[in-house]
Order: sequence, then structure tokens, then C-alpha cells
Amino acid sequence: MRFPTLLFAILIWGLGALSAATVTGLEYWFDTDPGQGLGYQLSVTPGQQASLDQLIPAAQLPAGFHTFHARAKNASNQWGLPNRASFYIPLPTQPVFLPYGTITQAEYWFDADPGQGLGSPLSVTPGQQASLDQLISTAQLPAGFHTFHARFKNDSGEWGLPNRRSFYIPLPTQANPIPYANLAQIEYFFDSDPGQGLGTQIWTRNSVSLDELIATSQLPAGFHTIHVRAQDSEGDWGLPQRKSFYIPLPTEPSLPNPLVAQLEYYVDDDPGFGQGLVISVTPGTPVSVDIGLSFPGLEHGNHLLWVRAMNSDGLWSLPVSRMFSDGVPSNLNATYADGFVTITWDGVYTVDTYKVYSKAEMPVAFAEDLTGSFGTNTWTAPVVSPKRFYYVTSIYDEP
Repeated sequence: MRFPTLLFAILIWGLGALSAATVTGLEYWFDTDPGQGLGYQLSVTPGQQASLDQLIPAAQLPAGFHTFHARAKNASNQWGLPNRASFYIPLPTQPVFLPYGTITQAEYWFDADPGQGLGSPLSVTPGQQASLDQLISTAQLPAGFHTFHARFKNDSGEWGLPNRRSFYIPLPTQANPIPYANLAQIEYFFDSDPGQGLGTQIWTRNSVSLDELIATSQLPAGFHTIHVRAQDSEGDWGLPQRKSFYIPLPTEPSLPNPLVAQLEYYVDDDPGFGQGLVISVTPGTPVSVDIGLSFPGLEHGNHLLWVRAMNSDGLWSLPVSRMFSDGVPSNLNATYADGFVTITWDGVYTVDTYKVYSKAEMPVAFAEDLTGSFGTNTWTAPVVSPKRFYYVTSIYDEP
């Protein structure tokens, strides 16, 4: 059995109000926070930012979805907020194609998939990795939203899943900046927009990278948002990019952290601090809960679950959200091995029964496929034709 080893490349910074502090320690963990200072320690060169770029073993983790966390400590022994990245470890029966196989062919298309091998070809240098850095014309596309797709084929004739990016083509009457105009100015501002050109200018040179220390000493305690936007050589301003951050009150202690005293959750719309559905917890830092949540009367479809905490000082955190589906299976994934196709999906709230429909080439209609067997949010069946299309539905027993 080949055990997974993960390569993480994360820039650790953003110690909240401790900006410009020197990073002296670095730790990581998987999934559940063991507590500050109790993670796996990593060597770090002291500085105002730290970079994590190394192989980390994950052999002790079971198959499934996991989350990697890393956080930094400054010279005052204060820990910053953790950075995190999600990843997936497949079951031993699931094939892992990379790094085995050499990429030999690439293709792209817009919007509708023409079929494997029927897209527009791209030049690619054979290897186990490939990058796409080419100018592709969109002159044939009408105004509106579109999606660019690209996929690669290996030396065994197998096509990978497509990568995609959405973009927008304006109407002829809409302002359309001259393509590839040089950047002439970049400005930033906090919270309220003072108007284009009235922010604080950073620099004037043709670049697309921003790595500056920006003072926040003039801002009061509380939540704030920094906005950054650029102007090109034609005088057109881009949309601002923004990041939120928090400046604590001078009387708020950094260490030890206040205890988590209360948790609440809500779905979709924020009812206000303290107005959500309460989750009973034993005060502590950190707090871990594993309970079943009820959403009576919720309409079928995609929803956002929000959870936030209040500490023993009565201060609320920012809410953390997770999307879930009540009605439509999502994140479908298909794998092929030894003559069988396996389809997996995210489970749908309140649903225990699913059906799989399939068909061969167009214009044959979809029909329920009874050749496979179900697992927990999985379905496996023998492949009976060179190309087949599938979709999964959830079954409700309505009262």
C-alpha cells in the first residue's frame, strides 16, 4: 500500500493586530485543534512572515476529507489565527493517477463540452505536470457570461477532469478597456470608499504583485476592511479587492485567550448576535461539538449553515459557514477501475434513498440504472459501453 505524503505551500502571516511582529514558532495539525503549542512543531527562520513548503506525511489519517492547519507564534509568545487547506485521501480501491503517467495532449473549449478529444488543441510539453500560459481568442463568443475549460490526456490515453474558469464579455455599448493596458496606479483605503483616485497611493509601475506593510495605527478597535484597486494607463479603474481584519481593544488580553462561553447557529439569514439557535457547550478554549442539528421547514435546495462563538468577555466571533444541500446531490465524482465505474456524492439532508440514471450516446433517453450496487453515498456498476452518461437523484418520502 502506498501511503500519502502531502506537499503544503502556505504563506503564514496575518497575526491580527500583531502586524509587523516577528514570527518565531510554527506548528501544524490535522482536523481537530490540539491547543496552542500542542501541534507538530516546524522549524522556522524568525521574521515578519514565514513560508511553509515541505513534505508532511499523512499516513496516519484514514481515507476521506481532512483539513490541514498551520499557525505562527511571535516573539511575545502570542499565536496567530490558523491558516488551513482541505484535502482528500482516497480509499485503497480508488485509483490515484498522479504522479504516474505522462501528460501528452491538452485541449480547451468554451461553455458546452464537445466530448473528449474534440476540443481545440493546445501545445503542451510532455511531463507529469503541465501549465497553460497562452493567449486564446474569444472573438467568436457573444456578450455575456462564459466558462473556459481545459483538460489533459496522459500517455495511456486517459483524459483527466477539466479545469474551468468563468469570465464575462461586455456588450458593445459597455465600456471595454483596451486589453493588456499597463497598470499606472494602485491605491488602498479602509472601510468607506473615498472615491476613485482619492485613496492612499502605493506605487505606480507595471506589476500585478502587492507586498507592502500598511499601518493601521489610525484605526479604532473593531472590525475593518482594507480595499485595494488599480488604474490602468487608459485611466480605467478596476474593481477593488478586499480583506477583513480585526483590531482588539487595548484592554483586551491577548494571552490567555478568553474561554468560549456560547455557540449559536443559523441557516442562510443572520438573525443578529445572540438570536441564533443555541448549542450547549462546556466553556473552554478550544471547544469541540459533535451534534445533530435540526432544520424544520427548510426548503429543498442549497443552503448555508453559519456557526459563531461568544467568549467569556461577551465578544462574538465572525461566523464560519458551510454549504449543504437539501434536495440535490452535489460534488459528484466518478472513477473507473477494473471494468467498474464508481460514483460518489455529498449526502443530501434528510435523504437516505437515491437513484442513478444512465444512458449511452445521444439521443437515447436516460433510464434508471439497476446494474449497480449502492453504498453510503456511493454507487458501483460494471461499464457496459465505451461511453455512458450518469446522473444521481435523491428520493423523498413526503408526508
